[in-house]
Amino acid sequence: EVYDATSLGVQFLTIPDAEKASLNLKSGVRVGKVKNGFFKKLGIPEGFIITSVNSRPMNDPEELTDIIEKIRGKVIIRGVNNQGLGGYYTFYF
Repeated sequence: EVYDATSLGVQFLTIPDAEKASLNLKSGVRVGKVKNGFFKKLGIPEGFIITSVNSRPMNDPEELTDIIEKIRGKVIIRGVNNQGLGGYYTFYF
């Protein structure tokens, strides 16, 4: 399922449970096409899997979009890249 987060300039993709299991992830939303906008400025690449925002597990693209749009203050987006290596992006609103 593809979710177009126009306000953030990105598409999010839901990840099948079987794929999450194979990557040893309990949660995750994949970053799809990155357009001009917020995600491009942060440098979050296509294919990155967001597992949590401020320690809150993410599984739903719509919820993820809503949270990022509403957060104020420090934000920590954690996840894994295409090679399965963990990483995070921090920013302030």
